[in-house]
Amino acid sequence: MADFTTEQTFGDVEFGSNATGYALRVNSQVIPITWGTARASATLPGNGWVGLGARQNASGYELLWKNTPGGWFAAWNLDATGAFTSGRSVTLDEIHTLETQVTIDIDGDNSIGSPSAQFTTQQTIGGVEFGSNATGYALRVNSQVIPITWGTARASANVPGGGWVGLGARQNGSGYEMLWKNTPGGWFAAWNLDAAGAFTSGRSVTLDEIHALETQVAADIDGDSAVGSPSAQFTTQQTFGGVEFGSNATGYALRVNSQVIPITWGTARASATVPGSGWVGLGARQNGSGYELLWKNTQSGAFAAWALNASGAFVSGRSVTLDEIRALETQVSVDIDGDSTIGSPSAQFTTQQTLGGVEFGSNATGYALRVNSQVIPITWGTARASANVPGGGWVGLGARQNGSGYEMLWVSTQSGGFAAWNLDSSGAFVSGRSVTVGEIRVLESQVGVDIDGDGRVG
Repeated sequence: MADFTTEQTFGDVEFGSNATGYALRVNSQVIPITWGTARASATLPGNGWVGLGARQNASGYELLWKNTPGGWFAAWNLDATGAFTSGRSVTLDEIHTLETQVTIDIDGDNSIGSPSAQFTTQQTIGGVEFGSNATGYALRVNSQVIPITWGTARASANVPGGGWVGLGARQNGSGYEMLWKNTPGGWFAAWNLDAAGAFTSGRSVTLDEIHALETQVAADIDGDSAVGSPSAQFTTQQTFGGVEFGSNATGYALRVNSQVIPITWGTARASATVPGSGWVGLGARQNGSGYELLWKNTQSGAFAAWALNASGAFVSGRSVTLDEIRALETQVSVDIDGDSTIGSPSAQFTTQQTLGGVEFGSNATGYALRVNSQVIPITWGTARASANVPGGGWVGLGARQNGSGYEMLWVSTQSGGFAAWNLDSSGAFVSGRSVTVGEIRVLESQVGVDIDGDGRVG
C-alpha cells in the first residue's frame, strides 16, 4: 500500500500503480490489475496503450485506456479481483460524456466534456485546423481537439516564449507539422508533432519554404496578406537606406532584403485610409531592431512617427516637427515632405505677394506658399503649378487663407481675365472658378494690396 501512487480517482475508485504495475485502491485495499497471467502496466498490453482511470461497474470495475500514438480509446471490464474479463472500443464522445458526469479531465485535453465549442480556429490547412482553447494551442481534426504539448507544458503564445507565435499546422505522416514565427526577429520554424499533438522535433524554416507552402495550400500563413511571395505585388513609394516603404494589395508595407513586411495597427492593416483623418505614409527607416514610419496629415500639415517592431506592428507613436523632417531629409538626401526640396526650403523661396499671413511666391520647382515659415508647394494633379503650368498665359497673383486651405488668384496675360483656385492645406488644387475684376478690386480694398498690378488699391 505504501508504494501505491494515485493517478486518477472516480468516486471511491483510485487508479494508479505500485512497483509491479497498474492497480486500483478501493477502501484502502490495493487491487492489482491483471491481463491473463501478466500484470497490466504502461507497457502491457503495449502498443502505446496507457491507463486513464477506472470506475465501479456491476461485475467489478471498468478501466479506461488511451492509445497515445493513435489517439484511440478503449475500456476493460475487470472482475472484483482486478482481472481482465473483456474489452471494447470507446468513442471520444463517450469519454467526453463521462468527463461531464465525473467532472474530471480524463483524456488529457485540458477540458471537461467536449472542448470543440471552446476551440477558436486561427488557420486551416487541408483538414487540420490550428487554433487554441482556454489552455493553449491545439489542433482540431475530424471534430477532435488535440492539445499541442511541449514536454509537460502546453504550447501557447507564451510557451516556448521568446516571441514565438503559432501560424498553422498540416498533416505529416501519422502526426502533424506545426509552423511558428518569431515576431521580433521575423524568423520561422516548424515542430513535428505526434498524433497526440506532442512535440517530437523542431527545425528552422526559410521564408521561401513558407511562400512555397502558401502556394500549395492557397493560404496566407506568414500574415503578409499575400499567398506566395508578395514581392512582385509590392509598389515602392520611398526608400531610406535599405528600407523600402510602399504598399501591396491590402495596405502599407515595408520591403527589406526582399521580404515584404505588412504594417499593422492593432488588428488592422495600415493604409491611406487607416488610421484615417487625412494621414498618409511618407517613408520608413531602420530603428533598432524595428522601424520608424513617418506620416503626414494632409489636412493640417502636421507630421508624426510610428515605432514599429520587426514584424511591422505598431508599438508607439509621437508628433514630429517640420524641422525634424527637414533634418532627416538632409541626412538621407530624400524629399520626404513633398515640398520639392531637400532640407529647409525657406532660403530658396522668393515672395511675390503677401495677403494676411500667407506669402505667395516660388522656389526652384514652381509656385508655392509660405505660412508660418513652412513652404507649401502648389500642385495641379501630379504637376507643380508654375508660370508655365497650367499654361495659356496664366500667372499667379497671390493667395489667402480659405477655411482649412487656401485660395490662389490668377490673371491671364492674354485675355486679362481672372480666376481662383481652391487649394487644400497641402497646396493641392481642389477646384477652380472665374473671378471678376470687381471681386479683385473689392479684395484689394479689404487687404490694402494692389493685386492686379494696375498701380492702385481698389
